[in-house]
Amino acid sequence: MPETAVSTISLNAYTQEAIWDELGKSMGMGDRIFARPDGSVIHPDSLSKACVRLAKQAGLGGVHLHTLRHTLASMLIQQGENTKSISERLGHSSTAFTNDVYGHLMLGMEEATAAKVNAALEGVIIGPARPLS
Repeated sequence: MPETAVSTISLNAYTQEAIWDELGKSMGMGDRIFARPDGSVIHPDSLSKACVRLAKQAGLGGVHLHTLRHTLASMLIQQGENTKSISERLGHSSTAFTNDVYGHLMLGMEEATAAKVNAALEGVIIGPARPLS
């Protein structure tokens, strides 16, 4: 398996706890989450097939690992996460690639950005921010 196919990402406490509960307390820091019982790497195609099978069992046809990846990126963008963090989490080679793929989701976020700028400047500039008329 190429080294580029293996990555380490930060997980939130809820996800860490779920993995810990599922896999047991015997996992070590260097252990892979997706590995065979002997510790060898599982081929990505095997994970993809398992994801499709589990999704069908849950009544969610058409869900693949890539679908989950795209959903994660879309949700992070909608939550206002910065492109650099999203790009790193997805393992993209550059933020430009992330913008090319997901940039359409960022359209219309200008007003939210303007509101954040106004909030940041409020108090720095004398008086509360107000629109020009």
